[in-house]
Amino acid sequence: MSAHTIVALSLAVGFLPQMVNACRPAYECARFSSPRIRSGDAYSAPLQRGLTFRLHTEYDEGQTQKYGGQAWHIVVAPSDRRDTDYLWLVSSPVGTARHLMIGPAFGWTAEESLKMTPRLLRFVLNEEDYRAAEVLNKEIIATFDSRTAERERLGKGTLTLEIARFERTGNAIHWIELKGESCVPQ
Repeated sequence: MSAHTIVALSLAVGFLPQMVNACRPAYECARFSSPRIRSGDAYSAPLQRGLTFRLHTEYDEGQTQKYGGQAWHIVVAPSDRRDTDYLWLVSSPVGTARHLMIGPAFGWTAEESLKMTPRLLRFVLNEEDYRAAEVLNKEIIATFDSRTAERERLGKGTLTLEIARFERTGNAIHWIELKGESCVPQ
């Protein structure tokens, strides 16, 4: 190999990361850290584009008896809407949402759920993409279609959620602390 070839390759390799990054859309990211969230308590943190990260429980006596504890639901939604969740339709697998719960649920123990960290989730950015994902999800379920990748592409936002600390006894989680990072295209 000639000296000119080595220099050319060195330059090309040196510029490769910049070339790859130039092809990717730019992302705006926001981080949050929760205080200690006690069992049964809710937590929320503002994200970009008027969205909010929410962690909440819905007390369910049957779940408590069946699993021995309560679980938190992980939600990303518009700040002014409590009836919508922009995560669940585009964070696969959709049918079994263990990754969207923290605690004993869907046949998992609290220990198994707490070990699932970090969680890499996706969310839609607006109501239009939410409606498109909802329609696509219904078609996928009704026809056993395999267009899950198409549905997941609608999830342009990403949420990395880490369970930083916790205390648990058996299947009861007493408290958790979270760290999160949300990224959306600029």
